[in-house]
Amino acid sequence: MRVSGKNKEQGSLVLVALCFTAVIGIALASYLAVCSRSQQFSSREFNNNRVRYLAEVGLEEALWALNSGPPQVWTTSGPASDQTWTLSGTTRSLTLSGYSLGAGGTGQVQMTITNSTGNNPGITSAATVTLSNGETYSKTLSVTQTSTPTQRAPLFANAVAAGTSITFQNGGTVDSYRSSIGAWNSSTNKTYAAVVASNAISPGTAIIDGYAQTNGTSVTPSGAGKIRGISSDTVNPNRIATSAFIPLFTISVPTTTPTAILDAGQTLSVANGFYRRGGNLTLGGSGTLTIAAANVRLDITGDLTMTSGDRIVVNAGCSLQLFIKGNVSMGTTTAGRGWVNNTSVPANFAVFCYSAVVSPVPTFLYTATTGFTGVIYHSHPSALLSFSTNATFNGAILAAYQVNFGSSFTPTVHYDTDLRTAYFPGITTPFIINPDNLTELANQR
Repeated sequence: MRVSGKNKEQGSLVLVALCFTAVIGIALASYLAVCSRSQQFSSREFNNNRVRYLAEVGLEEALWALNSGPPQVWTTSGPASDQTWTLSGTTRSLTLSGYSLGAGGTGQVQMTITNSTGNNPGITSAATVTLSNGETYSKTLSVTQTSTPTQRAPLFANAVAAGTSITFQNGGTVDSYRSSIGAWNSSTNKTYAAVVASNAISPGTAIIDGYAQTNGTSVTPSGAGKIRGISSDTVNPNRIATSAFIPLFTISVPTTTPTAILDAGQTLSVANGFYRRGGNLTLGGSGTLTIAAANVRLDITGDLTMTSGDRIVVNAGCSLQLFIKGNVSMGTTTAGRGWVNNTSVPANFAVFCYSAVVSPVPTFLYTATTGFTGVIYHSHPSALLSFSTNATFNGAILAAYQVNFGSSFTPTVHYDTDLRTAYFPGITTPFIINPDNLTELANQR
């Protein structure tokens, strides 16, 4: 039987159609497989993100508990503020469960705080997300792998800072260095990282080698004034910001029983010792008070007046926190006198003015020709820190209200950037997590 040409053509078309259909089927199957795999990857990425967010919630919850004091509160954690941390030694732990994540998914986070009573507690947050099909995702974030896993927020994050205003009536210089490297040196130990921060800044002709930060007001140097990041800059707009960070915290005077001191001629030599001068402290024009131990704390419940050749000396290897409730008058004029820090580390000589009296407002007058290596913080909401001097300050200056550098004077402030990690027991600042210390453990699924 002979097959016609027409039937041959029809058979060929059917064969082509079958082959084309097979190709389309294979392509469609491959596409569906790719889509399914892509959906699986997307779902996995979505749930990995969810479990990380939950682990971050655990870190925040732990930080909240650590910063709930003093004294710390360990009984009001969780979404309903009704969960209590368990205690074993100095380790606190808490598990929060029952987080509803939609589509039948649930979440749980287990938090552990080690060294919970210390200054550098460690935190571990282990989160688990369970899907409706029983599939689980886990993530652990930890800040326990370094000697300082968490740390206190810096008090002296700025070179010069004030809650209301900073005024350079004439000029001056503000720059930065690192005391851990050595003394400030224009060639080998000078940086452009100093920050002048306040609600309003009047820089005059001051040279700010670093940044100026306000809360919205403009900063306009006059004459030869500069705000710069390199020596050839004049006014760099990228170094002027409107989001000032001005940490102001409560000064906590020690409550332990103090040792009384006289006016002058004494040596405070007890490590971690607490001394108190009831009333005013006047050194008489040539008096010396010597600090010969580490972490000495001295509370003056009245005024501090220093003139001519008076001095308070912190010996090498020692440190002092000086609390002053009344007025401060620094008028020393003899070289090597005044507030003398023989450690050359600003954090080792801290001056904390803590009066809360509404009226009269305490005064702070620095007219001394001698400089200061240390830090100054005045927490009174209406107290003016007045500097009428050409002296050099190595460290930082902070006021809750105002800082004023007087007319006809050009002081110098060398900000020590090591202060950004310094902790002062007299100031209760919150715990923070340094991102460099955060360890993310491998996902578990």
